[in-house]
Amino acid sequence: NVHVSGKARDIFEHMGDEFKKKQEYSKSIYYYQLCTCEKLALKKAGIFLKLGEAFRLGRFVNTSYDKAFSYYKKACELNDKDGFCWLGYCYEKGYGTSKDLAMAVQLYQKADQMGSSLASGYLGTMYAMGKGGLPKNMDKAEFLWKKAANAGQISAVRNLVKLYEKIKKNQTEFQKWSKKLEQLEKK
Repeated sequence: NVHVSGKARDIFEHMGDEFKKKQEYSKSIYYYQLCTCEKLALKKAGIFLKLGEAFRLGRFVNTSYDKAFSYYKKACELNDKDGFCWLGYCYEKGYGTSKDLAMAVQLYQKADQMGSSLASGYLGTMYAMGKGGLPKNMDKAEFLWKKAANAGQISAVRNLVKLYEKIKKNQTEFQKWSKKLEQLEKK
């Protein structure tokens, strides 16, 4: 039965991806949800991440932070770096759970250690603001934002532009990151 359920899961995932390519998102979500049927024993975090995003943003489904939180938590159970990042984001914002900045920081740290550039950027912001039990530390924020920016995270690049323009007043770095921001925004 595991072999059959694995094939069914792969077919449902493929159908979801195909409908997504055709921009038929409600059908895509439907097939992704079929993949999560307990009998299929899903072991792919990517499906949980796609569903978490859909419900968090209300993309072609009604926004449901509870469902988003649940799907991100399932991605974490599969030890997925992006699952940890997005679960941290839910704790930071209070989406589907009570707001807990210390928990958000822990999850961002775990995701950052696993290589999530998005988590690096979010963690940098937590250091910049001194939130979640972290001391305010602009050098640590700068380091984490650079890590995220070098991986193409546009929000981290924006943070570096602001940092070098207004706080550190470093014209060379300001121009360097402004140029990178311009390139990323053209994509």
